[in-house]
Amino acid sequence: MNKVNNTLRIFAIACCGVLSACNSVANRSDYDSCNTLVGESTSFGEIEKAELVNKGDAFVGLFKRVFLKFAAPGFPEMRASANFCRVTAKLRPEPGSEITAEVWLPQNWNGKMIGAGGAGFNGGLSGASMTLNAPLKKGFAGLVTDAGHPEDVETFKYAYESDHQLIDYAYRANEVGTMFAKDLISRYYGDSVSRSYFMGCSNGGRDGLMLAQRLPEAYDGVIAGAPAAAYSKLAVSFAWTQQTALTAPGLKDKLNLVSSAVLERCDSNDGVIDGVIENPMQCDFDPVDLLCNSGEGDDCLLENEVTALKKLYDGPRLSNGRKVYPGLTAGGESLGSNWDEWVMGNVPIAAELFRWGVYKDPDWDISRFDVDKDYSAALEKMGPILDADDPDLSEFFASDGKLILYHGWNDAGIPAEASVNYFDAIHHSVGEKARDHVKLFMVPGMMHCAGGVGATSFDMFDHLVDWVENGQSPERVIALETDPPSFFGLVRPDVEVISTHPLCPWPEVAIYDNEGDTSDAGSYSCGMVGNVESSAAR
Repeated sequence: MNKVNNTLRIFAIACCGVLSACNSVANRSDYDSCNTLVGESTSFGEIEKAELVNKGDAFVGLFKRVFLKFAAPGFPEMRASANFCRVTAKLRPEPGSEITAEVWLPQNWNGKMIGAGGAGFNGGLSGASMTLNAPLKKGFAGLVTDAGHPEDVETFKYAYESDHQLIDYAYRANEVGTMFAKDLISRYYGDSVSRSYFMGCSNGGRDGLMLAQRLPEAYDGVIAGAPAAAYSKLAVSFAWTQQTALTAPGLKDKLNLVSSAVLERCDSNDGVIDGVIENPMQCDFDPVDLLCNSGEGDDCLLENEVTALKKLYDGPRLSNGRKVYPGLTAGGESLGSNWDEWVMGNVPIAAELFRWGVYKDPDWDISRFDVDKDYSAALEKMGPILDADDPDLSEFFASDGKLILYHGWNDAGIPAEASVNYFDAIHHSVGEKARDHVKLFMVPGMMHCAGGVGATSFDMFDHLVDWVENGQSPERVIALETDPPSFFGLVRPDVEVISTHPLCPWPEVAIYDNEGDTSDAGSYSCGMVGNVESSAAR
């Protein structure tokens, strides 16, 4: 299963290491030696910048803050959690490829490193201040890349302009970046990296899965949140969803109506009425219940709206009835920046992927989408390069690698059931060994990677480290609901904790103990409820 290409194999054994001036770098463990790294040649490029960042320094001017668009007004400015040397290098593994890699070298290194994935069409540079800052405080060295193209772009056009940039985005940037970072870290501190971790969400989750599949010995543990694993099928889902939504434009103004009906039907399934559905897969809401008896109105759905909503919950199917990707789960329809944007908001992702990634036709638009033809084309053109849904993780597990998957049940971007299906596929492929190496945590109320309703802020990283280093399998993760809201595990020191809730390893869910405060995680136990179809339950 090891798919590492020849270029990376050569890179892994080339020279005495990444830095050409090996001897001069080996003993530079002094924090003040940071800027002397500038100009050092690497096997694929050179170090262009190395600067000291002191604890408390603001990240403004250092990193873009794209990820903070998810944050509530007044979210605190990100500041460095520790002193570190920030190294920026240009890596050129092949002509036409230019990857910006950034490595954080903390003054008080703990011997370990963490890599972080990207988001959307971008790499991880934009979100470095959010993904690496907490581990930095604990002494972890860090790695992010730009995925081989300038960041903060909302277009997939680089896939049309350069096959090299597409490959860099798909997997090569993280692979080359990982090897570069490990070599630089070991030479800077004079000691090799003892443990390596990787985390990301959405496309960053796909990044993590790609590394586990292609470089199974590179990382000891991976966190993949809401991963865009079956990228080619997800592209079809985006296009199909947008096309379906266009058949019922009035549905956007009735999302509150739909959400209220869903909660009325299913909120009490878990024994607690709190505006959050613990397991939407056991929600039997039928949009037909909202069908207008006659005429139309704001308190009912027209026939075309009912039809569209049923399709959206079901997911895309080919003309022969074959289902090719999961539909959306019930719940979260009225949350801001959720269905209103991902489903009804004409998100350009689908058009970008097919225009530049599949057909390389600047004139392609969503009106030309045909699910039968375009499904086959997406799998053929994008699947071999971008898909990271191979369930055979036997080599990663053989290296004692640990994988934590998580996904928000209210995710309107990447349907939550996609992660459930991938988790089951891993168990089916690998068998009993999967139980000791992969965990899936479904997050009630959470939207795409962050935000939502209820307790949606949590820290998976400490649980992963404890699992890898101490053998403590994560059996319960505590999520927080805060005011102001917290995102990506970042909790302000001055926030009020409104509620806590346990996240349980799927297929277990949180079960109220019928006593105690329903807003306290201590009032819940993890266990099986109902007939859950999952390979992990067998």
